[in-house]
Amino acid sequence: MTATNHRASGTIQEFPYIPSKLAIESDEEPELLEDQRTVPGRFLWILGLIARDWASDVEVTSKTRKISRMVYGAGEERHATLRDFTISATKGEDPTTHAPFMYIAMNYLITSHGVHTKSGLYLPGPLVARLHFMKNDGGIVYSLAVPGGVPVDCAHNGSFVSVAYREQYYLSWFEHWKKTDWDGWGQVYDC
Repeated sequence: MTATNHRASGTIQEFPYIPSKLAIESDEEPELLEDQRTVPGRFLWILGLIARDWASDVEVTSKTRKISRMVYGAGEERHATLRDFTISATKGEDPTTHAPFMYIAMNYLITSHGVHTKSGLYLPGPLVARLHFMKNDGGIVYSLAVPGGVPVDCAHNGSFVSVAYREQYYLSWFEHWKKTDWDGWGQVYDC
């Protein structure tokens, strides 16, 4: 398979690409951890979650799901490994406007196995990763594509990645979230 890049000079350059799919390889902590805590209002204001600086603490509820290891690959071939993947959703209420907010954070370590992703004209960009937040019976209550995708670089060797997403409108799924499912795909290129 090849992707074609048309240059202004009229020449065509081909890049051989390899299709890649996400799979969970090790899931030692399938439980969803839930806790309630107080967070400094100033911190929430700096993150842009509340309307104005607030001196007091704000009550929030967090749910966290951890996956030990996920792998992008094709068959037995590994392209990239995501270790210690953690997704946390924190829900609260702005003390000044009483508007609800949610902050979703994803953290992981990524290692390339001799491949990288490309982006640009006629190139597909980072790998896609979608998270499906589900009820106990398996029904999906919310889906989220990892913002910015999962870029892979040849130099990634346990590199730390942190991605954050703010949700202010559709929050009713949070109470129903009991399980998580993952889906991912994309194209990688040899280093």
